[in-house]
Amino acid sequence: MKHFKVLSPLFLGGLIAYFLLLRLYNKEENFEELALGEQTVSHFAYIDGVPIHIMGVRNYELLKKRWEQSSKDSTILVLGNSQTHSVNQMSDGETTYPALLHDELANTKYEVLASSLPNANLQELYLVLDFMTRELPVTHVTIPVFWMI
Repeated sequence: MKHFKVLSPLFLGGLIAYFLLLRLYNKEENFEELALGEQTVSHFAYIDGVPIHIMGVRNYELLKKRWEQSSKDSTILVLGNSQTHSVNQMSDGETTYPALLHDELANTKYEVLASSLPNANLQELYLVLDFMTRELPVTHVTIPVFWMI
C-alpha cells in the first residue's frame, strides 16, 4: 500500500504529461506558412491549369512545361521570399505581383515565371537561380526587395 501512495502521483503525472504532449505535437503545422499570420494566405498563380509560380525548385518541370506551351522568346524569372507568394486579407480578384506581371506582359515576347521560398535569403535565391538557369532559358531575372518601415 505504501508503494501505491508513492507511485500513484508519478503515474498520474506521467499520464497527464503524455496526453498533453500528444495533443501539443499532434497538430498539423505547415512550417512553410508559419510566419504568414492568420489573415495572410499563400497564392501561386496558374495559367490554363499550369503554374507560373512555384515554391523553390519543387515542380520545376511544370514551369518548364509552361514555358514550352508559351513559345515566347524571352523568359523573366521572378525570385523572391514569402512576400512574393502571399496576400494579406485576400479578396476576390486579388493576386500576387508575379501573376500581375505575367498578365501585363501577356502580349509581348516575355514569359514570366516565378519561384519563391519562405524567409529566403540571397544565397538561397542564388541556388534557385543557378538551378533554374540550367533547366529553363532564363533571359531576365528580377529579385524584389521588401522592407518594413
